[in-house]
Amino acid sequence: MDHNLGLRSDHAEMDRHEIVGFFAPATNVEIVRALVEYIYAEKSYTLDERVAWTIDPSKNPYRATIEKGQVHCGHNPWLWARIVDDLDVFKEESGKLVGAWKERASMP
Repeated sequence: MDHNLGLRSDHAEMDRHEIVGFFAPATNVEIVRALVEYIYAEKSYTLDERVAWTIDPSKNPYRATIEKGQVHCGHNPWLWARIVDDLDVFKEESGKLVGAWKERASMP
């Protein structure tokens, strides 16, 4: 597959990046930004923080931003989305399914 948008989480204690989602290649970047922000909140915020953010979006401490064609959100762990090429899923010897892709150079 070509031109897929991979969404992954980076955490200092993880030895491998966790893939938390995929979007269709034609998904509008503003929709991706909103979804990345939502996924980050669901994975990282407490229930009361999520309720406060829902009532007042300005209470979100980690707004997703778009930089050089990539969407970033959070702070250790980071969640980021970007367009990748040649996405493939394969099974390791352990039986675990993992993803692999070619990193695309940052966009202007």
